[in-house]
Amino acid sequence: MKGVFKIGKLKLWQRHCENQQIKHPLVYLFWECTLECNLGCQHCGSSCGSGKINKDELTTDEIKEAFNTIAKDFNPKQITIAVTGGEPLLRKDIFEVMEYANELRFSWGMVTNGTLITPEIINRMKKAKMSTISVSLDGLEKNHNWLRCNKDGFRKTADGIKLLVASKSLTL
Repeated sequence: MKGVFKIGKLKLWQRHCENQQIKHPLVYLFWECTLECNLGCQHCGSSCGSGKINKDELTTDEIKEAFNTIAKDFNPKQITIAVTGGEPLLRKDIFEVMEYANELRFSWGMVTNGTLITPEIINRMKKAKMSTISVSLDGLEKNHNWLRCNKDGFRKTADGIKLLVASKSLTL
């Protein structure tokens, strides 16, 4: 009798898991594309920082293959890839990879500290069809600079945000 009860519980758990897959489709896929970062934030949960490139980061071909596999197993039109880091703009192939993801029909966005945004970067974002962006700004200048361990961090981030707003091509 005890074994029958355990089998019943196992079958109920299996049915629950199957229902969760149906009810909770994959809609956001977070990709921590690099641990490289141009800041040394006090609150960083990713152990990021300058010179901390992880030798085990996926190569261009490896991440493209991963996105390709996901596109085959799920409906990419229903998934947004959220690119995070470190600082995603330090990954040299970020736009090549995300253009490929867009060709697979994924939408995508980025979380950035905003300090590296230039008109050229914005043009590359547009070309890769980036649809959303989240720029980290941690309060007023003194607090932001202290938290981000960069005396020019607030100004650079604010300048990046101004460029994005002026471009009128992304959702902030």
